[in-house]
Amino acid sequence: MPSNVRRFAWLWFAANLAAFPEIFLMPPPDPQLAELGLTRPVELMAGAGVSVLLLVLALPFVWFVVWRRKNWARWALFLGFAVSLPFSVMDALGGGPHQFFSSALVLASTALEALAFFFLFTGDAPPWFKRENAKDGNLSAPQ
Repeated sequence: MPSNVRRFAWLWFAANLAAFPEIFLMPPPDPQLAELGLTRPVELMAGAGVSVLLLVLALPFVWFVVWRRKNWARWALFLGFAVSLPFSVMDALGGGPHQFFSSALVLASTALEALAFFFLFTGDAPPWFKRENAKDGNLSAPQ
């Protein structure tokens, strides 16, 4: 495995781990939502559930990228990151001064993930996705 692909994997997992504590730093729900039954524990459980669900949906793509060398999965992961990028930035910048730590975690996680994708598309990573086995058309392990 090329070093840039390995760096991608470590940074991608680090970015997702760095984003998880942000759930616990969310502001309390609005009083109007609390009247409807959205309490702090329910909000935390929903936030954690959505985060875990998104991670579980992304893990097969990471597996295809890192261990199966699938270029389509690399682009699908990058597309998902690119689509979520404006929302992450709006979330981080819209928090206000009382949400400094939450915003810092979101920005740090987004920066780590951007750096991970930088490694996935530069250096020794792109040729690794293009190498094909002449015998059956499948991607082979690097020599």
